[in-house]
Amino acid sequence: MPTPLACTPGCPGAPEPDRSASPSFAMPPEGLLPNVIYTLPASFFEGMEPFFHKDVVRLIASFQGLLNRSYGLTHQSLLYLDVADSDAFWLNYTRSPGGSFAGLQLHPLPTLNDFLEAFAAPLAACGLIYWDEAVPATANVAATICGLEGPLPVRYSEDPASLCALLKARGLAVRQSLVGLFGPNGSAYGAGFTGCGSAKNDAYRWAYERYFDRCSSRYLAYVLDGAGCVNGTPFAAAAPSPGLNCLYNHDYYIARCCFFFDLTCVDIEHPCDDLDQPLGTDLQTLRQILRGRYERAGGEFGQILGFPPWWVKYTTAKGMGKLVPTTLEWIYVALVTAYNLAKEADAAHPCSMSNASFYCRYQSKFSHYQNARPREAKQFHNRTRYFTFYGGDYDSAAWLKQHVKNFWGDPARGTLPLNWSFNPNLGERAPMVFDYVHEHQSGLDFFSGGDSGAGYVIPAALFSSCPQRELPSGADAWQAYSRRYYQAHDLSVTGFIINGHYPLTEEIMQTFAAISPAGNFHNCWNSTMASYHGVPFVYLHNGVSGKEDRVEDSAKAMYRHFCGRMKGYNFAGFRSVCDSPSDTKRLVERFLRYATEQNDGYDYEYVDTVTFFDLLRQSGQCDRPL
Repeated sequence: MPTPLACTPGCPGAPEPDRSASPSFAMPPEGLLPNVIYTLPASFFEGMEPFFHKDVVRLIASFQGLLNRSYGLTHQSLLYLDVADSDAFWLNYTRSPGGSFAGLQLHPLPTLNDFLEAFAAPLAACGLIYWDEAVPATANVAATICGLEGPLPVRYSEDPASLCALLKARGLAVRQSLVGLFGPNGSAYGAGFTGCGSAKNDAYRWAYERYFDRCSSRYLAYVLDGAGCVNGTPFAAAAPSPGLNCLYNHDYYIARCCFFFDLTCVDIEHPCDDLDQPLGTDLQTLRQILRGRYERAGGEFGQILGFPPWWVKYTTAKGMGKLVPTTLEWIYVALVTAYNLAKEADAAHPCSMSNASFYCRYQSKFSHYQNARPREAKQFHNRTRYFTFYGGDYDSAAWLKQHVKNFWGDPARGTLPLNWSFNPNLGERAPMVFDYVHEHQSGLDFFSGGDSGAGYVIPAALFSSCPQRELPSGADAWQAYSRRYYQAHDLSVTGFIINGHYPLTEEIMQTFAAISPAGNFHNCWNSTMASYHGVPFVYLHNGVSGKEDRVEDSAKAMYRHFCGRMKGYNFAGFRSVCDSPSDTKRLVERFLRYATEQNDGYDYEYVDTVTFFDLLRQSGQCDRPL
């Protein structure tokens, strides 16, 4: 049986193909047209009842993952969905001359009936697996099984208008059913399997025993379970669309043979979706999964895809928990870092990463990328204050795919330095974006690592001093993981070290000095300026934007930062989130006017990050104790 995606890596810096998974299913060629991209138009889902819509998306995304995974192995067909604003753009790019899919023809499937007819034979080969809406965790269990054995997850329903009834009427075989396995009188119990007092956790523990060792040891999928697809629940009200249920993302998770889960990462309260479980059961199960992956990978860093569904569960966002979303995020990222995983975020909007099982089959035109260099070396002047921006947050392939499409044609791009902080590990999921930005790079487009570098980690959790860590130090593994990407992407700066509530330490500085020797920005409360063997670490001021409704307040906040925390320094870095080139230009111009009006005896100059750190070294201002 061919391993999933057993082809050359799609993007420079990506590791060798993942051969850790052991699927027993590959899509057979029967009924498939050769050298074709089947496409579902934007109108495909129009008019569908909301819960039927969600069920259809789950079915199609799951099938897409299986079909696209086997492309080039057992057949020559792909499936592509036009569901996001950027999907048509990226399909055209990948089919342009020199693109990986330039020779493939499009074959539209305008309706659900067209889809079911076109793929009648492949759908029959897959069959179905029913998940149980009484235990929504079974939706994730079904997805795990789908990636390994092929049956497509469908919510069991006796409603004659349901997708379940439609597929049954078309004669699709039910290969497996999870209905009634867990909870009171569940049939899974006994014969060696003992419950833990939580049907939700029993489902994941049962799946762990039976399937985990066959799943990928490089990738895990934290994704909202089926709760948002069960009518009448507060979770469904909080996630009314397929996108907010992250259903389009399933194609990539299934293609990668991920183990799926949705578990809270804290034990200070009972999770909102399982109030009767013994306190801390979710966290115990989560640690079991994370530890199991670490051991199978031999301690190497991997990627955890997805995100705690804070917009639906576990936080104050919908009154479903005591923690604000950011606090839960940092706890979660620290926990996964403690098990040598870097997060690739699928957070709320735009959390829908459609077609990633298609994109990851794209083969880059580059063996490595070349970053821009400053046009001239500048000399530090004592009466000049220098500032730069971290352009983020691009720790999500969905954000990267959307915003590059929107921003790269902005007329302001190429008129001033722009610092794009793209996590380079996103190239595994969206390699075509990196090709596109480098093909169209101006001499003023500079790239750096994002948060916190090659992927999103909390660096404090790399070390045994972190209470979340129960394993040996992960610093060496993190350096090895990061350097591969940084070298291939020609990166020397880390744009934003997110360290949660933890302080900056010597060991963190030592680790990142080896990864990004030109310089680093961070959010740690205990340090403003510091260096490690000449490598600068600078506090990054958060929350500025050049958008028209925020630019005035942001310019004033930047000046206050210079006069406050940065008093005595000639340097300041600022973080903007998803600002366009025009937004950045507007903020630079407004700040320069405002700072000049203050008549404080300083000149102000906006520079790229490489020049920023070079000038900082010249000044000697970072050479101070931590």
